[in-house]
Amino acid sequence: MRRNWNRRRKWTAAFMVFMAVCLNGCGGAETAETKDERNGAAYFADQMKEEMERQGSKAAAEEESKSHVGEKKTVKIKKAKDLVKFRDRVNDGEVALKGILEADIDLSSVCSESAGNWIPIEHYNGSFDGGGHTITGLYIVTEEERPIGLFGQTDTEAVIQNLGVKDSVIDGGSYAGAVVGECSGTIANCWSDCQVSAITKAAGGVAGFAEEMTGCYNLGEVTGDISWVGGVVGELGRSIADCYNQGSVVGYDFYTGGVIGLLGDESNMPNRVTAVNCYNTGTVRGEICACGVIGEFIGYDDNESLMTNCFNKGAVSVVWEGIKSFYDNKYVFRDQELGGLAGKSSRNGLVNCYNTGTLSSNQSEADNFFVGGLVGRHYDRMYGFNYYNSFAACHFDIHHENGFINGIGVAKADCDNVFFLEGRQLEASMRSGDGEPGNAPESFTDGTVLAALQGWPENGDADKQAWLSRFDELGYELSGWKAGESSPVFDWE
Repeated sequence: MRRNWNRRRKWTAAFMVFMAVCLNGCGGAETAETKDERNGAAYFADQMKEEMERQGSKAAAEEESKSHVGEKKTVKIKKAKDLVKFRDRVNDGEVALKGILEADIDLSSVCSESAGNWIPIEHYNGSFDGGGHTITGLYIVTEEERPIGLFGQTDTEAVIQNLGVKDSVIDGGSYAGAVVGECSGTIANCWSDCQVSAITKAAGGVAGFAEEMTGCYNLGEVTGDISWVGGVVGELGRSIADCYNQGSVVGYDFYTGGVIGLLGDESNMPNRVTAVNCYNTGTVRGEICACGVIGEFIGYDDNESLMTNCFNKGAVSVVWEGIKSFYDNKYVFRDQELGGLAGKSSRNGLVNCYNTGTLSSNQSEADNFFVGGLVGRHYDRMYGFNYYNSFAACHFDIHHENGFINGIGVAKADCDNVFFLEGRQLEASMRSGDGEPGNAPESFTDGTVLAALQGWPENGDADKQAWLSRFDELGYELSGWKAGESSPVFDWE
């Protein structure tokens, strides 16, 4: 405001000088002096005109780039009213505004069942650092089909990090997450301990949808009525690393995962997708497809997807409640898939992973029921699935007369250094997958399997190592192994 006042004062002074020059040139005979003054006045008038045109162009340019206003501004947030002001500035156009949380914040005075819904921060494209602080009292309950969370939608350059949300309720139509509803940027080191649910698709404890996530976890209950339900994220576009779930995950239709509901794109996925160093210890319950880590895991053509250094220790179950239809009854689900790590997969590999969680079902009447200690079903028979340096040591309690129950997975798989500990099975025959032998319990405690896992890939097949090298550009490292109480575990557990 001070700057604008100074600008007006300068223009006023300039105008007064201009008028004085003009008045001094009026009346009497023209002299060389008055002629020079007149020429000076004309020059000054031209300068004024050029300056006005320049200011007009600058104002137009600022209006055109309004979405970047605040790009170099930082807002420090200490109270609920500060967060509300930050939200309002972003929603009014300052989408690149930088936010830093400097204290825990309770939003119950701003949004609640009586006060109404929190209005999400929309189309954010800046950097928001929670500083390790926590937001409580976030409340959104709506049936509208729009992304909801502390942030609604964020754009590709957005970075949201070091933030927790707990003791909150996020219940929406689709794309529901405590931190972000739909994030096209990056989410890092964020966590949730809330009730999160969606009516149609994409419910996740931290995010409904995200492109990339790292260092995030969920402790709360996540529920989805139809599709893509995950403890940490409902749908993930590209990569996830160092994330875990300890909460309860419940899906009432298909693609339910302890960490991720859907990893990849069902229609077109030009890039590789990866899940690295992720795990689940919470209970997972689905209907059509359920698993410990990823509900559905998709790769395309030569861009195979990779899951590595992942494990599940939570109980996973599918509950048959009749044939499900979707997309206006044009597509009917008559099958079920149940897996320790992935429920349904295509064109990808599973390397250096394990499952020890129980897999179970009620009395199922599905046309086909696919169960695997690691992967329930690999549905692209034209392309092999790769199981390397992994094991399943789990119980099966499956109630289906003709279920396809396999120790490792139902697939035409390329296996190397893979082990299965046969568990308890009721009302169905037990088969190990693709010729892989079962192992006696003592093989997991006498050091035999541990030594084999520790020695791979150096002691493995050269062709397998060559296949694995195609993922070197992703920059991951295989986790080491150590002895656990009843089976090998990763050295970072």
